[in-house]
Amino acid sequence: MIGWGIAKPVFFISVNHAPSPGFGLISFAAAGIAAVKAAYESGVDAGGSGVAEPGQTRGHGSGSYSAFLRDPDGYDLEVTVGLD
Repeated sequence: MIGWGIAKPVFFISVNHAPSPGFGLISFAAAGIAAVKAAYESGVDAGGSGVAEPGQTRGHGSGSYSAFLRDPDGYDLEVTVGLD
């Protein structure tokens, strides 16, 4: 996994599978819960498929609010905001 950011990571790339078209996870930091919901809705409206609707998750330390999509090329996308 690779994360970019200054004070905290705002962009992650993670490879969880053998390299092939549509492998891995790309994660984007959102400005807030409303931005997570808007990104999810926009992604689905643009042809992506919903993997996990926006909601609270515990996979990132102290918890986050995230949504997961799969784009038409098969890449997994996460939009997330920390709930510290």
